Amino acid sequence: MKSKLIRVCAIVCALCIGFVLAGCSNDDAYEPAELSPVVDTPTILESGVLTVGLNADNAPFTGTSNGKLVGLYVDSAYALADQMGLTVKFVDVGADGGLDALNSGTVDIVFGMDASVVDETVWLSDSVAETGVTLFAAPDNATAPAADSAPMIAAQVSSKSAWAVENVFGSSSVVAASNLESAFSSLETGDAAYVAADGVIGSYAAKDFKVEVVPVAVLEQPTAQCIAVLASNQDLVDAVTAAVASVDDGGILDLIAKKWLGSPIDLASLPLIEGAAAPAETAEEGGEAAIDEEGAATEEGAGSEEGAAAEEGSVEADLSDSLDSDTSSAGANAVLPSGGTAADAGLA
Repeated sequence: MKSKLIRVCAIVCALCIGFVLAGCSNDDAYEPAELSPVVDTPTILESGVLTVGLNADNAPFTGTSNGKLVGLYVDSAYALADQMGLTVKFVDVGADGGLDALNSGTVDIVFGMDASVVDETVWLSDSVAETGVTLFAAPDNATAPAADSAPMIAAQVSSKSAWAVENVFGSSSVVAASNLESAFSSLETGDAAYVAADGVIGSYAAKDFKVEVVPVAVLEQPTAQCIAVLASNQDLVDAVTAAVASVDDGGILDLIAKKWLGSPIDLASLPLIEGAAAPAETAEEGGEAAIDEEGAATEEGAGSEEGAAAEEGSVEADLSDSLDSDTSSAGANAVLPSGGTAADAGLA
């Protein structure tokens, strides 16, 4: 009888605690502030909606998980629209269709336009990401190698990164790897002291493979990836300028970078190895400036609108499977594809 009474009391106490917690949860539920749209038609195509063009096959910038678009640019677009009091609609413009989409009036803005793209019809924002061949090392070897030191550097075969290593250090420094996972494994086995990869892709891959590395140098001048708007649409240019500054100053872009890359990266602050080629020189050398998803060299891509995200062979196909769609938006008021807000998901 005594043990039965104890069990009953325990159940009653548990229910009371549950009711108390439920009450606290309801009282403290997050309610995002009502934001008024800063622009409307005809400045944007659809009232209350920011129509965003991007390359949907461009992991980790943009990829697909469980049928939903996710990635660094997706989160950034939600954050931008949130600052503008708008919702988001995405349009896949492919790797090279950004300019056409803007000029044809298919989209309001394009994410990931390479700063090297020169077109008088387009205005480009401040950088929202940077691309460029980067050297990664273990934290206990976080020193940039000298150009004449003949370091062993792992790089994916037939990639722009492998070409950059050979161009600066010579072919004897290249440790050929079938993929980025193998390249990063070379650090752990001691077969290589560094890994060469695009700064964003390499950071994402290392995080995904759970390899602790730091970027120590670049083998080319980094190229800014920007948001593009028609230069003639001054009201939208002004609104995007203010929104980018707000999400940047508020630390939201850093938070998004931390989510996808492990930590924010600033390629422009890294030392440029002496003898490294400028982006234009790299592209001019020919077919190895960029490679397609199968790893075969192509003559396009080095100056593409979406930047260097496809330059590591089949890495997009390999990494897109691991993109996490649980928190695929940013900004306190941004609505996640699964419902709720970014604040609920811990992104704000």
